[in-house]
Amino acid sequence: MTPASVTGLRIRPAEPAEYDDVRALLLEAYCSRFWITGAYRESLLDIEGHLADGEELLVAEAGAGGADGAAGGAEGIPGAAGAGGAERAGAGRGPLLGAVFVPVDTGRGPDGVVEQSFGRLGVAPAAAGRGVARALVAAVEDSARSRGAARVAIHSGPQMHAAHRMYEHLGYVRRPERETLVVDSGQRLLVYTRELDEAAPDPGGAGPRAGSGCRAAGRAAAPETPAVSGPSPDGRRSTGRTPDAGTARARGREGGAGAGAPARERRPAPPGAGL
Repeated sequence: MTPASVTGLRIRPAEPAEYDDVRALLLEAYCSRFWITGAYRESLLDIEGHLADGEELLVAEAGAGGADGAAGGAEGIPGAAGAGGAERAGAGRGPLLGAVFVPVDTGRGPDGVVEQSFGRLGVAPAAAGRGVARALVAAVEDSARSRGAARVAIHSGPQMHAAHRMYEHLGYVRRPERETLVVDSGQRLLVYTRELDEAAPDPGGAGPRAGSGCRAAGRAAAPETPAVSGPSPDGRRSTGRTPDAGTARARGREGGAGAGAPARERRPAPPGAGL
C-alpha cells in the first residue's frame, strides 16, 4: 500500500538555527542507503560553504504539532519528529522532512536555453515515499520559472537508481549526449533535464541501505528507509550551475567538499542530483 502524502508541507529557506538539523537529516538520508566517502560527507555538512558559493538551502517542514514532536502533517510517520523534533515541536514548529540546495544563478545549456539546477536533495527516511521530494522538486521548478529558466538540468550518480526512477516519473529525461562530467571516483555522471513548459506526470518514490563515510556528525544516525537526491562524495563541489555550464570545482582543502553528485551503494560515489 502506498503511504499517504504528508499534508501541510511548507517549503521555505532554511534558517541558520536549523543548519545542524539539516546536516543530521542529510547524513541520515544518504547514509541509510549509500556508502559515501568522507569527502562527500564533508560536502553534505558544509552548508555555509555552499551558501557562500551562491546556493540557497530550501527545507520541507511538516505542519506544527504538540510538544511530543508528532507534527500535524507528519502524523503517522514513525520517527518523523526527526532532526530536533522535540525542540521544534515545543517551539510550535513542525519537523524538517527534507532539504535541497539550489544555485541562485541560472546557466545555459549547450543549445543556449536558460537552465536551473539543484543538488544534495535528501528526505528523512521515515518520510520517504510521501511526496516530500516531489514537493521540493516542484518548488525548485517554480523558482526556476521565476528566474526565467525554461529547463531544469541536473547531474546524478549512475548508482542512484531510485532517484532516476523518481525523476523519470516527474517528467525528466536522460541526456546521454551531455554526460561528460567524470568525478574523482571515476564515475561518469548522468544528466537529466525537464522542459518547464511540459506538464509533469504523477511521481513515485524511493529506496534503501546503509554506508560508511557516514560516521555521525552531531546528531546523524543511520535509518531504515531513505530518500536522497543530490551530490556525492568525491571531494568536489558542484557550483550548482547546469551540467554543461557549471560543472564542479575543487575546494582547496583536504577532504574537500562534495560536488553535485550522488553516492554508489556500498561504494564511493560521484556528484550530481539523485533522490
